[in-house]
Amino acid sequence: MRVTDAGQGGTLARTHEGKPGLPRGKSRLPLSAVRASQRERLLRSVIAAVSESGYLAVTVADIVRPARVSRAAFYAHFADKEDCFLTATAEGRDLMIAQVVSATRALPAEACDEEVLRVACRAYLAFLAGEPAFAKVFYIHMPTAGPRAVDRLDAGTSLFADLNQKWHQRAREHHPEWLPNLKKRSCRFIWPSWRPAPGLQEPDRRSVREERE
Repeated sequence: MRVTDAGQGGTLARTHEGKPGLPRGKSRLPLSAVRASQRERLLRSVIAAVSESGYLAVTVADIVRPARVSRAAFYAHFADKEDCFLTATAEGRDLMIAQVVSATRALPAEACDEEVLRVACRAYLAFLAGEPAFAKVFYIHMPTAGPRAVDRLDAGTSLFADLNQKWHQRAREHHPEWLPNLKKRSCRFIWPSWRPAPGLQEPDRRSVREERE
């Protein structure tokens, strides 16, 4: 299978197919810069490859080829394909959440509660529109990558649910007539989600600071 350049797939899927690789042998670049470039190339390449062919069909060779990175360098960064894939999707998820939080923090302090939610939703959709390959990988291909990937996907949905639940609690200070005690499960349906199959363990989740400063 040949993975082509992501083109309109977004920054997170922009590969180095057809472009020069890193210098071989003793490079003029510091080792830390070389390793950082290798890692970034591999993370982008795995998103592009999975977006095009699906997780199960992708091999390590399909990742290193468009990244213009050696197989030895791949294993210096990641234990296997799953490790690379989970790292790439976790970093993309963090960028997605950061864009939503940053957009709400940029609002003036007097912004109404409805505007805060509106801006958050727009930022979320804008991220997905700008990173279509990542969006496809995260919401369509993640469930096919095994229990760890499913847990990561569900954890991402839960983080958004946490943000929305906290927003609702603050908003009720200005709208006491709104439905009280909105459950976290209800908040999950505001964001696109894929719920894991029964029996999969619920993952531990880190908290996200969503307070607008």
